[in-house]
Amino acid sequence: MSHYKTTVQTQIRNSSHTIIVDMVGPDADVLDVGCASGYQGAALIERGCRVSGVEIDEADAAEARKVLREVKVADLDRTELDSLFEPGSFDRVIFGDVLEHLRDPERAVRRAMRLLRPGGSVVISVPNVAHGSVRLALLQGSWEYSDTGLLDRTHVSFFTYESLLHMLREAGLTVTDLRATVFDPLATEVPVDQGRLPAGVVSWVRSQPYADVYQFVLTASPSSEVTSPEVTTVSPADILPAPTDDFVAEGELVEAALVAAQDVDSAAAQLLDLRHRLVVARDHAVGQEAELANLREHLAHQQGTLDFLNEELHKSHVDAQGAHAGWARANEEVQALQHKLDSGPAALARRAARRARGN
Repeated sequence: MSHYKTTVQTQIRNSSHTIIVDMVGPDADVLDVGCASGYQGAALIERGCRVSGVEIDEADAAEARKVLREVKVADLDRTELDSLFEPGSFDRVIFGDVLEHLRDPERAVRRAMRLLRPGGSVVISVPNVAHGSVRLALLQGSWEYSDTGLLDRTHVSFFTYESLLHMLREAGLTVTDLRATVFDPLATEVPVDQGRLPAGVVSWVRSQPYADVYQFVLTASPSSEVTSPEVTTVSPADILPAPTDDFVAEGELVEAALVAAQDVDSAAAQLLDLRHRLVVARDHAVGQEAELANLREHLAHQQGTLDFLNEELHKSHVDAQGAHAGWARANEEVQALQHKLDSGPAALARRAARRARGN
C-alpha cells in the first residue's frame, strides 16, 4: 500500500482536497484518477456524488473499492485512460496530484476529455515547482527529494504557472477556475539553510509571482465548449499574514539601497562627483610624473657635477702630491747648498775674520 493516505477535512480552506471538493460540486458522476485508498472520493460521496476510481497500487485499490462504485487498476504510462471506461461517462475527471507522476501528462489529460459528458470538466491539482522554498534551496545548490511534497521522489513531470497553462492549451482545454494553496517560502518541507542566504534574497523571492503558491488547483473544460475568456488570475485559498522575521528588515534595507541607486538625479550627481575625483586624481598623477621627471633630470645634472668635481679633486690631489715631492727635492737641494757653504773656503775665511776681530 502506498503512503498517500489521508482524511479530507473540508473545514481546512488552504487544502487542495477542500478546493477539489468545492470545484466538483454536488451530485456529479466523478472519476478520481489516482484515487489511492478512496479518501477524496469519500468526501465527494458525502456531497451526493457517484465516484469511480483508477489506481496503480493494488492494495490501495482494494481499500478504495470499499468506498467507491468501481475501481480499475492501471498504470497510465502504459494504459490509455479512455480504454478503461465508456466515453461520456463522467461530469468530472479529477487528477488530484497525479499528473506530476506521469511521463506524458498531456496525453492523460487528452484521453480524459473523451470520458467527459457535454458541459463536463477536468479538475486538476499539481505542485508548483517554482515555489519560493524550491527557489531558495536551488540558490544554495540543493535539491533534496522526499517521500511527499513538492520534491516527492516519484515526481517525473514538473509544473510552473506558465508550463501548466501551456500544457492545458495544447491539450485543447481552457481554464475556467484557477486557485491555489499557499505557504510561505520558509514554511514548507523543503529544507532551506536560512543562515546561508544573502541579505534581501528572501524578501525578493517572497515578492515574486506565485512564489507562495504550493499547489495550483483548477477546473478546465474543452475549449470548444467555453465561450468566456480563459481564467488566468490565481485566487489563493488563504491570505498569508505578512512576514515579520529578520529577512523583512534586510529586504527593506536592500530595497532602499536599490531605490537610491535607481534615482536618476542622485546617480547623476554621484557620476559627476566620480568624474571630478577622477580628473583631480589624473591631474595629480600627471603632476607627480612631471615632478619625478624634473627630479631625475636634476639628479642626472648633480651626478654630472659630482663626477666633474671628483675628477678635479683627483687632479688637485695628484698636483698636490707632485708639489709636495718638488718641495721635498728643493729642500734637499737647499740643505746641500747650505752644507757646501758651511764647509767651503769662504766659510773658513769668515770664521778666521771673526776670530781676528775678537782678539
